[in-house]
Amino acid sequence: MDEPALGDFPVDVNPPGGPLKFYQAFDGSTANPLMNAVDSIKANFPSQNPFTTIDGINGKAVQGVSNQFIKFGSFNDWAASGSVTISFWSKGGSHTIG
Repeated sequence: MDEPALGDFPVDVNPPGGPLKFYQAFDGSTANPLMNAVDSIKANFPSQNPFTTIDGINGKAVQGVSNQFIKFGSFNDWAASGSVTISFWSKGGSHTIG
Protein backbone atom coordinates (compact mmCIF):
# COMPACT_ATOMS: atom_id res chain seq x y z
CA MET A 1 0.00 0.00 0.00
CA ASP A 2 1.34 3.44 -0.93
CA GLU A 3 1.45 5.92 1.93
CA PRO A 4 2.00 9.67 1.60
CA ALA A 5 5.20 11.13 2.96
CA LEU A 6 5.00 12.53 6.47
CA GLY A 7 3.21 15.88 6.34
CA ASP A 8 1.83 15.21 2.83
CA PHE A 9 -1.80 14.48 3.63
CA PRO A 10 -5.13 16.02 2.63
CA VAL A 11 -6.33 18.87 4.82
CA ASP A 12 -9.75 18.53 6.40
CA VAL A 13 -12.34 20.61 4.52
CA ASN A 14 -13.75 21.81 7.84
CA PRO A 15 -11.11 21.47 10.56
CA PRO A 16 -12.20 21.24 14.23
CA GLY A 17 -12.82 24.75 15.53
CA GLY A 18 -13.47 25.96 11.96
CA PRO A 19 -16.42 28.06 10.81
CA LEU A 20 -18.89 25.16 10.39
CA LYS A 21 -19.97 24.20 13.92
CA PHE A 22 -22.89 21.87 13.27
CA TYR A 23 -24.20 19.95 10.25
CA GLN A 24 -27.00 17.41 9.95
CA ALA A 25 -27.18 15.67 6.59
CA PHE A 26 -30.06 13.32 7.56
CA ASP A 27 -28.53 10.83 5.13
CA GLY A 28 -28.17 7.83 7.43
CA SER A 29 -29.17 4.40 6.20
CA THR A 30 -30.20 2.91 9.55
CA ALA A 31 -33.66 2.54 11.06
CA ASN A 32 -32.37 4.26 14.24
CA PRO A 33 -33.70 7.87 14.13
CA LEU A 34 -30.99 9.12 16.53
CA MET A 35 -28.22 7.88 14.24
CA ASN A 36 -29.89 9.45 11.19
CA ALA A 37 -29.88 12.90 12.84
CA VAL A 38 -26.26 12.85 14.03
CA ASP A 39 -24.16 16.02 13.86
CA SER A 40 -21.72 15.18 11.06
CA ILE A 41 -19.01 17.53 12.40
CA LYS A 42 -18.40 16.03 15.85
CA ALA A 43 -20.65 12.93 15.93
CA ASN A 44 -23.01 14.51 18.47
CA PHE A 45 -26.21 12.43 18.66
CA PRO A 46 -29.63 13.89 19.55
CA SER A 47 -31.42 12.77 22.70
CA GLN A 48 -34.71 12.55 20.80
CA ASN A 49 -35.80 12.52 17.17
CA PRO A 50 -39.53 11.95 16.55
CA PHE A 51 -39.16 12.69 12.81
CA THR A 52 -39.33 10.07 10.06
CA THR A 53 -36.53 9.66 7.52
CA ILE A 54 -37.91 9.83 3.97
CA ASP A 55 -36.53 10.12 0.44
CA GLY A 56 -35.71 13.72 -0.40
CA ILE A 57 -35.09 15.47 -3.71
CA ASN A 58 -31.44 14.44 -3.51
CA GLY A 59 -30.69 11.79 -0.87
CA LYS A 60 -32.64 11.62 2.37
CA ALA A 61 -34.77 14.11 4.32
CA VAL A 62 -36.81 14.15 7.51
CA GLN A 63 -40.55 14.55 7.74
CA GLY A 64 -41.66 16.55 10.75
CA VAL A 65 -44.40 15.99 13.26
CA SER A 66 -46.65 18.80 14.56
CA ASN A 67 -45.24 20.55 17.63
CA GLN A 68 -42.19 18.25 17.78
CA PHE A 69 -38.47 18.82 17.27
CA ILE A 70 -35.11 17.05 17.21
CA LYS A 71 -33.53 17.63 20.61
CA PHE A 72 -29.78 17.86 21.29
CA GLY A 73 -28.27 18.15 24.77
CA SER A 74 -25.64 20.61 23.54
CA PHE A 75 -24.28 21.98 20.28
CA ASN A 76 -20.53 21.45 20.27
CA ASP A 77 -18.74 24.75 20.85
CA TRP A 78 -21.60 27.12 20.02
CA ALA A 79 -21.34 28.71 23.47
CA ALA A 80 -18.05 30.28 22.37
CA SER A 81 -19.70 31.80 19.27
CA GLY A 82 -21.01 35.35 19.41
CA SER A 83 -23.77 34.57 16.91
CA VAL A 84 -24.93 31.76 14.64
CA THR A 85 -26.77 31.44 11.35
CA ILE A 86 -29.21 28.58 10.87
CA SER A 87 -30.63 27.58 7.49
CA PHE A 88 -32.96 24.84 6.33
CA TRP A 89 -35.19 23.98 3.41
CA SER A 90 -38.93 23.60 3.87
CA LYS A 91 -41.33 22.24 1.29
CA GLY A 92 -43.54 25.04 -0.08
CA GLY A 93 -47.14 24.93 1.06
CA SER A 94 -46.25 23.05 4.23
CA HIS A 95 -48.75 23.29 7.06
CA THR A 96 -47.66 25.72 9.77
CA ILE A 97 -49.11 26.36 13.18
CA GLY A 98 -49.57 29.86 14.60
